[in-house]
Amino acid sequence: ETALVDALLAAQSKDNGSWDEWGTIDTTANAIAGLAFYRDDARVAAAIEKGVNYLASQMKDDGTFDGGYGANANSCAMVIIGLCAAGVNPDTDSRFVKNGVSALDGLLSFALADNSGFWYQDNTQRNESATEQGFRALIAASQVAATDKAYNIYDFSLNAASRTPGRATGSGEA
Repeated sequence: ETALVDALLAAQSKDNGSWDEWGTIDTTANAIAGLAFYRDDARVAAAIEKGVNYLASQMKDDGTFDGGYGANANSCAMVIIGLCAAGVNPDTDSRFVKNGVSALDGLLSFALADNSGFWYQDNTQRNESATEQGFRALIAASQVAATDKAYNIYDFSLNAASRTPGRATGSGEA
């Protein structure tokens, strides 16, 4: 784990605090969510803060994020997931509110009129990936709003099943 954390820290841009393996916005948000588990380490906390500030600088006036293909629900959702893992409220933190519009408002602008899911960019039909990521982001944002504490949607440590080692039983064929 230490080697992986060190590799992530080394991969962060020294200039702007982003990570840009597969598209700067989404990659930075994912790196923040992954590193959030280790934020007690001062180096990690500093890297997360730089990443959060980078994301704030990239937010559009309408609260959305452009992951390289135009503003879209997926990038907005991943930013919110990363922010929540870092303990940043995407609806009230002043870095993520522009002209009275928050990052959460930006994500919600991609919700279908019947609230059945999220569209990616074209506002004509539900996109499964945008819907799945959008709902994850809404869960994370609601937890941060309710508790005023960090919430990592990828943290299953309180789940009893995650504390019990799995074992294969029975027989199988090769």
